[in-house]
Amino acid sequence: MGLKILPVAVRGNSRVIGFNAKELIETFDLDRGGDELPEPEWMLEKFQFVFEATKRAVRQISPDNLTWETPKRKRDLRMLTWHIFERVRVCLKSIEAGEYTRAAVTNYRKDMDYEAAGLHTAEDICRYADGVEVELEPYLIGDKLNLLEKSVPTYAGEKTLHQLLELALAHGFQHLRQTYEYLKMLKIEPDRPLVPGDYEGIPVTKDLF
Repeated sequence: MGLKILPVAVRGNSRVIGFNAKELIETFDLDRGGDELPEPEWMLEKFQFVFEATKRAVRQISPDNLTWETPKRKRDLRMLTWHIFERVRVCLKSIEAGEYTRAAVTNYRKDMDYEAAGLHTAEDICRYADGVEVELEPYLIGDKLNLLEKSVPTYAGEKTLHQLLELALAHGFQHLRQTYEYLKMLKIEPDRPLVPGDYEGIPVTKDLF
């Protein structure tokens, strides 16, 4: 088909690119129960929960280990943990930019100057997380709540901010699971790690990588 993105769902001449619940339901005549999005207030609680857990993990990483390159991808622990928070900011900025591009979620790997951005230490990353949380709150329980239903074109089809934030929430939980695994590789026992019950309602994959 000449497509360079997954997943792709096909039914006859119809194609659904990416996980677009609305289009999948319409194309495959599915039960519309799958089209429901979590309540904004619940999402904020979950974001705060995963942010706090991630900050606990970040604070366990020594300055030397922050630049330890993870074996699965060519990025260090500083990049991985910062990226958990940064993805949320990318979602919020997409409303102002009018689009959510693949470049916006991948350029951090090669274009981000971490030193220039002041991300030298674990506490720098945690302060960045605090700033993202302050930015996020108005969209889920404050005066920007109406923007949740605003949609933007993305590399996986048209999506609302609500949908993008749901994906970012799952993204954060998944990367935190991976962070725990990397800490263990470094002989660091994670501080109060999340347990399976903490992931209830979060669409994370069974596989760690």
